[in-house]
Amino acid sequence: MDWDEDGMLDIIVGGHDGMIDHYRAVDSGVSYPVLTYAGHITANSTVIDVGYNAAPVVVDWNEDGLLDMLVEDEGNIGGSAACVRMYINRGSTGNPIFEDYTFINCGGTPITTRRGFPDVADLNRDGRKDLIIGETGGYLQYYENTGTNESPLFDSVDSLKYNNGSSTIFLLAYARTYVTDWNDDGCLDLLCGNGHGYVILFEGSQVGIEKPENSAGDNFSFSVIDTPSCGSITVRLGLEERSNAKLSVYDITGRQVVDLHLGEIDPGDRTFYVGMNSQPAGVYYIVCKIGSHNITANAVLL
Repeated sequence: MDWDEDGMLDIIVGGHDGMIDHYRAVDSGVSYPVLTYAGHITANSTVIDVGYNAAPVVVDWNEDGLLDMLVEDEGNIGGSAACVRMYINRGSTGNPIFEDYTFINCGGTPITTRRGFPDVADLNRDGRKDLIIGETGGYLQYYENTGTNESPLFDSVDSLKYNNGSSTIFLLAYARTYVTDWNDDGCLDLLCGNGHGYVILFEGSQVGIEKPENSAGDNFSFSVIDTPSCGSITVRLGLEERSNAKLSVYDITGRQVVDLHLGEIDPGDRTFYVGMNSQPAGVYYIVCKIGSHNITANAVLL
C-alpha cells in the first residue's frame, strides 16, 4: 500500500515487540523494489505499542479519503483478552497523523480476542466493509457490517465456514487470514496461515447473477461481460419495461468508487461501459439498482 501517497508501494508491518514500522519505497532506478526504514508509527507523537505481536491493517475506515489503521491491543503477555484499536487519520493525504485510538465494538461492547489478526473486506458483497479476525484458537471470526460503509456497525459474530456453510474453518491454532482474489476469478478467497507453519487457501465460489422481479412484476437481467478487463468494466442490462436504473461500483473493502445514475431506460438490451482508469487492479462489485431491486455482479480489473 502507498502509505505516503508518493506513487510507490510501502510496507506497514507489526513486530513481536508490539510496535509498527514503516518501510518506505524509494525511487532507485532499478526494476525491483527498494525500501528504506522510515521509523515507528506514532500516535500523539508517541510510538504505538500494543504490547506484543502487532498485526496492523490499513484501510480508509470512515471513507474520508485518508488511510486509517486497525491493530489489536495485545496488552501484556498472559493478560486478559485483547481489544481491537482503531486509529483514525487526522492528517492529510500522504501525511497520516494519528491521535487517540478507540476500540471497535460489537453489540455495544469492545471486540475481544487473543492474538487476533484483523482484515477488512466486503465479504458478503453488500457494499459495506466487514471485519474478519483470525484468533489464537484457530477460528476466523466474521463480523458483518450492519451499519454503513462510512460508519461500520457490528451486532454479532460468527465463525467463517466453507463447503457451502456445512463446515467451520478451523486452522488448529493462531489463525491468520488475508482476503484477496487469489486465482483472478472475480471471487474473494481466503489465504490463511496457522501456528504450525502451513499456508491454506480457501477458494471463494462464484455467485450467480439473480434475475428478480421488479416492482411492476416484469423481469430484468444484468451481467458483466468481458471480465477480466483493463481500464473499464462492460455491463449488459436488459429491461422489459421502462425503468429507472443506477450503477454503483465498490472495491473489496466496500468503498464506493463509481456512482452512475443512468436515468430512465427504455425496454430492451443495453450495454454500458464504466470507466475505471483511475482505479487500481483488483476485484470490484457492481450493483445495478432497478426500482427497489438490486443485482450484484463482480468484475476483475487488470
